[in-house]
Amino acid sequence: MKDNAKKIMLLSYEPANLKPLSLTYEHLKLFLPHLTGSGLRSLIVALKRTGYLEVERVVDVTSIRLTNRGRQEVESNFPFLLNQASGSGGPSTENSVDAEIPWATLIFLQSPPGDLQFRYLRSLLVKYRAINLARGVYIYPFHFPSAVIDECSSRYSDAVVIGHLQKWLIGDDRQIAINHFHILDLIQSYSGISRDIDRLIERKKLFRELNNQEKKLLSSLFNRWYSNIQEDYGLIPFYFPHVNDGRVLLKRLQAVLK
Repeated sequence: MKDNAKKIMLLSYEPANLKPLSLTYEHLKLFLPHLTGSGLRSLIVALKRTGYLEVERVVDVTSIRLTNRGRQEVESNFPFLLNQASGSGGPSTENSVDAEIPWATLIFLQSPPGDLQFRYLRSLLVKYRAINLARGVYIYPFHFPSAVIDECSSRYSDAVVIGHLQKWLIGDDRQIAINHFHILDLIQSYSGISRDIDRLIERKKLFRELNNQEKKLLSSLFNRWYSNIQEDYGLIPFYFPHVNDGRVLLKRLQAVLK
C-alpha cells in the first residue's frame, strides 16, 4: 500500500471501541495538499473498492470513514496503534507505568534441509527489526508480524518454537528496547512536533480559518509525524508513560479538524 493511502487511513483511524471518525475531502486536502482533486478522488475510490473505506454523501457533503477491515489493515501496518488500542495489546498511558511488555520469542531448533542457516527467516526477522537476543533467539514486542508467523507455519513449523517471554527474572528489557528501537530519539522528535501542534491549536481556529502559512505548517507536522511513526513500536507508554507518543499526536492532529 502506498504512503498516500496509508495517510488517509491513519487520519480516519479510531480504535475499535470508539465511534468511527468521518472526514471530508476538504479535511484530507488540508493534510495532502500535493494531491490534485482528481487524484484524491481516485485514491478514495480505490480504497473503497478494497473495502477499507466507506464513502457517504449527505446533503451535498461527501464524507469518508474507515471500515472495520480498514482499521485492521492500518493497525497491521503500524504496530504503535495495535499495541495500545486494546487490552490484549497493551495498557493505556494512564496505567502502564508498572506494566510488563509481553515479548514474543522465537527460538531456532533444527534447521530444515532447504535452509540450513535459516537465511530467509533471519532476513525476515531483520526486516521487521526483531532483536537478536542470542544466537538463534529472537524477541519482538507484543506479537511477531503476521508475515513472520505465516512463514514459520509454512516453511519452518518443525524448525522453530514461538512463545512469550512475560517476565524477566534476571536481566532487564528496558535498555535493550530503548537502544534497539531508538526510543529516546523518537521521543525527542515527537516532543518538537507536539509543541508545534499545541501552538496551532492554541489559536482556537476552525480548520477553514487557517491561513496558507498555517495550512503548510499543519501538512508539514503531519508528514514529520508520519515519518516518525515508521519507527514507533508502541513501547513509549510502557517505559515513559507521561510522554506524548504517536497515538497522542494523531489525536491532536485530528483535533484540528474538530
